[in-house]
Amino acid sequence: MPTNAPAITRGQRLSSVLALAMVLGAAGCAGPLPGAPQAAAALFSIQADYVVSADAGGGGEAWNLRMIGVQPVAVPALSGARQVVAAVIDTGVDPAHPELKAELLPMIDLVGGDRYRKDGKDVDYSGRDGNGHGTHVAGIVHSTVGPNNPIGILALKAIGNSGIGDDGTIAGAIRRAVDWRDPANPSRRVRVINLSIGGKTSSRVLEEALDYATRRDVLVVVAAGNRTRDVDYPAALPTALAVSATTVRDGIADYSNRGLTVGISAPGGDSDASISSTWPTYLTASDYTKRVRSPHDHGTMVGTSMAAPHVTGAAALLFAQDPTLSARQVRARLQTWTQDLGPLGPDGYFGVGRLMVGQVLQKGAHDAN
Repeated sequence: MPTNAPAITRGQRLSSVLALAMVLGAAGCAGPLPGAPQAAAALFSIQADYVVSADAGGGGEAWNLRMIGVQPVAVPALSGARQVVAAVIDTGVDPAHPELKAELLPMIDLVGGDRYRKDGKDVDYSGRDGNGHGTHVAGIVHSTVGPNNPIGILALKAIGNSGIGDDGTIAGAIRRAVDWRDPANPSRRVRVINLSIGGKTSSRVLEEALDYATRRDVLVVVAAGNRTRDVDYPAALPTALAVSATTVRDGIADYSNRGLTVGISAPGGDSDASISSTWPTYLTASDYTKRVRSPHDHGTMVGTSMAAPHVTGAAALLFAQDPTLSARQVRARLQTWTQDLGPLGPDGYFGVGRLMVGQVLQKGAHDAN
């Protein structure tokens, strides 16, 4: 972990479910729950990302997008974009963020009563992101898709401002996302789900939720985890597309989990070059992230949490390019056209290689013709 990363608080409990808390102390976001007991086992939390300093942007703010082939020229308009929805199951989203609000669908809040004590005042984050992580993740999906493709983003808040979520709520969010239909256009549905969460052990309720998504032809993209060990759950499940993190130098990020269940890699950044994305307009700059641009409120973070939504955005583009594709076909296309890194062929660091959105779309257009 970088020396400038804040301390990690572990082991809070929500309801009757144990959760691994990796909560970064912050002036404007998550903090430990008062009086929470120590947990004897670990389940699921957001993939708490290593913090970098405000000037740790050596690759430029859009280096990650250039690396996967969607910058400097934006992805052209795809005819099926308005039919595609990507779900982000996380800490919620800033519903009024100027860069996101046009694509955001009404958020589904499965947490409720998300309160935080700040500067002696009780702050209520119900119906919005009180942590920042979910808004940052949603912004990466948005920037990968680009301005020409108004793909809907459905945020499901399954984790509160503490960064801790229980498996039952997360599993329920997966099922809600799979079953969601646009009231104004019932054929419009979620095609891909992003989960930037993880824990050490598997959970039957989560396994069944991912099975449910797979049976209903929804692709589930999951962050591999940030602890330099075997891939976390649920990313390690065969129904998940596990994503490891790469750096601006196209190496594996030091923190990134690894193993034979890694399916693909994507930019996650490190202390040399971080990932810039949207940040809630109502949260103050803090040790958890640094605002780097105003007035639209962006912040920098690094982690497999940031890698996964690049893949989610790419999957959404493939569905927009050809709405008849199945989730299995989209997964295969994502993994066929990549930049091979590390040992020749698939490996436990990069999976089949680093995501190449531009190449995948080019090949998809060729196949369609």
